[in-house]
Amino acid sequence: MTTLHEDCQALCAHYRSGRGVSRLMGSLLSTLGLRRPVLVRGQSWLKRSGHEEAILADWPVQAPIIAISADPDISEVSGWLVQVAASGADGLVAVGGGSVLDAAKLMAAFTPDNWRPDLRQVPESVAVLPWVAVPTTTGTGSEFTPYASFTGLDGRKFSFDDRCWMATAVVHDPALLVECPTKIAGPALADALSQAIESIWAVRGSALSRERAAKGLAALARSGERAYSGDPESQASVQWAAAVIGAGIAESRTTAVHAASYPFTARHGIAHGRALAALLPGYMRWTGSRLTPSIKALICESLAVSDWAAGVQRVCELLKSWDLVTSPRDLGLTEGQLEALVSEGARADRLANHPEIPDAATLSSLICGGETGGDLVNSTV
Repeated sequence: MTTLHEDCQALCAHYRSGRGVSRLMGSLLSTLGLRRPVLVRGQSWLKRSGHEEAILADWPVQAPIIAISADPDISEVSGWLVQVAASGADGLVAVGGGSVLDAAKLMAAFTPDNWRPDLRQVPESVAVLPWVAVPTTTGTGSEFTPYASFTGLDGRKFSFDDRCWMATAVVHDPALLVECPTKIAGPALADALSQAIESIWAVRGSALSRERAAKGLAALARSGERAYSGDPESQASVQWAAAVIGAGIAESRTTAVHAASYPFTARHGIAHGRALAALLPGYMRWTGSRLTPSIKALICESLAVSDWAAGVQRVCELLKSWDLVTSPRDLGLTEGQLEALVSEGARADRLANHPEIPDAATLSSLICGGETGGDLVNSTV
């Protein structure tokens, strides 16, 4: 069986990994033929940490910089596109978490002339700019997915989906993970955990997507706690795991858990991974009896447990070790606010990809329930 690192190498023709490799960006840019790249990053951490200066040191030119907010909405896109066009950029280097990488995907594909906020895919005639993904968290796997998630003009969270903007090159540098704030690291790990489990049980999943997700899930269960505590070797392993899980979810697509999580972020500013952590245990309890024996066994084996109840417990242990709550009721929202999110969480495309489509009463229990997911789901473990 291949290692996670070997899987990452196989997923991208221009893949680089190793401590400090992000400081050798000039060589990669030369290989890609990029002479005027733009740096896309978050608002402050990269510069404040000193990594930005080191990364830019051997670039061919002084790079324009576009800073991305923590949870950008669609109204910000046109401003980014104007900046890219004005710079004359021939490519992008995105250094940051999932929001930064997702922003780079849109910048690579759209221009001020062809952009419309209602678009969800890239027009076939568009020439996509090459771009380099340099993730600085241990969790989203965005470097190997065709998705880009944003909050729309109506306040609802949605995802673009187009394989044309998959990263041209991927750089995994463990040195960038060491100083990742825990408020970012924990939710990122929860995102990877939920993606792995959803990818395994997704209706659209294949043998390959399940194999990738299971391998990544096993690494998260084995190394996730140490990675969060700052162990460099574990952080590198978990970043590879999240990337491979991302490649799995790119095929299988997400399910009801992700559908329910989006309104928490769009309506109340709750980090995506925090919302997933609060929802996942309840959805696992309800979904367990609706899985085939082989799917249930694969998830349990990956978590290194003997039965489903122990698997749910192990997931809760991991989430709590990352300083996350495991109940929607602990997110600081009122019962009325939770109930208002139920209808928005009923995304038909993602519900159809769940092993069984939950009805309205079940969704209400799962989204408004406690850690057990409410009495409705308590008996289905």
